[in-house]
Amino acid sequence: MGSNSSRIGDLPKNEYLKKLSGTESISENDPFWNQLLSFSFPAPTSSTELKLLEEATISVCRSLAGLWTVFTLGGVGSKAAASPELSSPLANQSLLLLLVLANLTDASDAPNPYRQAIMSFKNTQDSSPFPSSIPHAFQINFNSLYTALCEQQTSDQATLLLYTLLHQNSNIRTYMLARTDMENLVLPILEILYHVEERNSHHVYMALIILLILTEDDGFNRSIHEVILKNITWYSERVLTEISLGSLLILVVIRTIQYNMTRTRDKYLHTNCLAALANMSAQFRSLHQYAAQRIIKFPELKFKYVEEEQPEEFFIPYVWSLVYNSAVGLYWNPQDIQLFTMDSD
Repeated sequence: MGSNSSRIGDLPKNEYLKKLSGTESISENDPFWNQLLSFSFPAPTSSTELKLLEEATISVCRSLAGLWTVFTLGGVGSKAAASPELSSPLANQSLLLLLVLANLTDASDAPNPYRQAIMSFKNTQDSSPFPSSIPHAFQINFNSLYTALCEQQTSDQATLLLYTLLHQNSNIRTYMLARTDMENLVLPILEILYHVEERNSHHVYMALIILLILTEDDGFNRSIHEVILKNITWYSERVLTEISLGSLLILVVIRTIQYNMTRTRDKYLHTNCLAALANMSAQFRSLHQYAAQRIIKFPELKFKYVEEEQPEEFFIPYVWSLVYNSAVGLYWNPQDIQLFTMDSD
C-alpha cells in the first residue's frame, strides 16, 4: 500500500479518485481497489496545506455519489438481505468510510467538506441550482437511498447514517416526511426499540432520536394514525391482527420506558421517550384499544431534538467503534488506537 506517491496538486486528475467518486457501481472484486490503495500523498501539516488539499478535492467532493452509489446500488439497496452479515462487504466498508469522513472535526479555518456535502446534497429530480455558498454539493437518487435505509436498519451504521441525514440535511428530511410509505422506515426503527435488550445502547439512542426528530413534524404525527398494519409478528406481548402505525409506535415507546425504569434507569433515554410521546399527543386519534389502555395523558407540549454542545465526544468514538468491530478484513492494533490526545479539552 502506498507504493505510488501522489502530490496534492495531482489529486483532481487522479483517475482512481475520479472512478471512486463517479456514478458507476464498482465490484468488490475489481482490481481498482488495489490500484487505488497503492497511491499515497503526504498528509497536510498546516492550515495552508489543508486548504490546498480541500481545493484539490472539491471536484471529488462534488462527485461524492460514488460512495452513495456503493451503499444504495452496490448490493445493499438492490434487495433485502436475510441478515446484516449477508450484506455486501463493499457497501459496509463504504458506509463506514462515509461515517468516518462525515465526523472528521473541522479545522480552525476550514469546515469539514464531507460534512458540508452530506448536509447539502439534493435529489436527482431537483433541478434548482445549488447556492454559491455550498461548494461541496452533489445529487443522488433519494428513492434508492430511502429504500436502502429502510432495508438495513438492523445495523448500527445504517441507523447512524439515517440519523445523520435526518438531523443535518433538510432536503432528505423533507423528502422522507413526504413519503406515503413511512411505515417501511418506521417499523424497523420500532423493532430496534422493541428488542432493546438485544441492542447496544448507542443503537437504541440513535433509533429513539430518529423517532423524536420525526415526531417534531405535525404531518407525520397525523399520518401515522392513517396507516393500518396487519399481523405484527415481532410484537409478542399481544396478538395485533390490525393496528395503526401510530398506535404501535405508542406501544413500543411505552414499553421502552417501562424497560428503562426497571433495568437501565437511563435519564437521557427516559426523557427522549417522553418527549416523543408528548410531541404526538396532540394528534392522537382512533387509537387501538390496547394502546389507549396504556397511554397516559400528556399536556400539549412540543419537544425538539437539540444536539450536545460537543457532539464529537459521542460520535467520533461511536463511529470508530463501528469501524473497529464491523469493517471486514481490516486488522487494527488496539494499542495504536488513539481518538483523542491526553491533553485535549
